[in-house]
Amino acid sequence: MPSKFWLCAFLLSLFWTVSANAQNAVSDPDVVLKTRGMVCSFCVQGVEKKLLGLKSVRKVSVQLKVAAVHVWVHDGQTVSDEEFKSAIEAAGYNLTDVVRRQTAASKSNPVAPQIKAESSP
Repeated sequence: MPSKFWLCAFLLSLFWTVSANAQNAVSDPDVVLKTRGMVCSFCVQGVEKKLLGLKSVRKVSVQLKVAAVHVWVHDGQTVSDEEFKSAIEAAGYNLTDVVRRQTAASKSNPVAPQIKAESSP
């Protein structure tokens, strides 16, 4: 009986892992924001709150160790670099770069990045 339990538990965890990896592979972020100044989970919450307050933003995932914020926007909507900068600064941090996912539409009509990395003091 215990071996059936462990087999079921193993198969369930394997399915869960495969499902999570497949979902992450399909849903790459629309925008990656490079930031400076975030050091803790409280910082993460502040940034998430400010970005989710933007009308076009549907999902935010902060990657604290690499100082990056992954942002997904609603289909057919955009957020300007300045809106991102204002939200990050309102949370108390610095936006150093905005990297947008390359799509078929953006390949035919590229937009020059507006936010450049700031030099360190």
